[in-house]
Amino acid sequence: MYKVTIKYEGPGCYRFIDELGKVIYVGSAKDINRRVSSHIKGKQGHLGKKVYDQVAKIEITKTESYGKALDLEQFLINKYKPRYNKKDKSRNMNSKVVKNEEKYSNLEKWKLYYDIKDLDKDKIEYTKKQDTLLVLFTYTVFMLIVLNFIL
Repeated sequence: MYKVTIKYEGPGCYRFIDELGKVIYVGSAKDINRRVSSHIKGKQGHLGKKVYDQVAKIEITKTESYGKALDLEQFLINKYKPRYNKKDKSRNMNSKVVKNEEKYSNLEKWKLYYDIKDLDKDKIEYTKKQDTLLVLFTYTVFMLIVLNFIL
């Protein structure tokens, strides 16, 4: 059912991507292969079946140590704001502040790990159009309120 594209048994981060190409969960591990397998096998884990059913792809990025993986994980949570991550990882000191963002963005070298289902390209395009229309609508309403206030 799942096609493993690479095998890596070291520290790093992984991310779950849904059919729309959005990052829905970011995690870190001392051993990525074991951690991701524990998520996938039997679709049981702390996230629940509803989340695992939404996963289309799992990508990983390697790090030198587990400590760097934890830091990178917090950077990625701040960057992608995945809907299934807790807002704050209490085990990380200064978890809300990630210093030297350029350093962490350079560590993002994602490789496909599990290919579960294809991304829905039509839904992705439709969602992008909806997002654009929502921004235009919001801007128009804002401008009308400002003009109404001025006049």
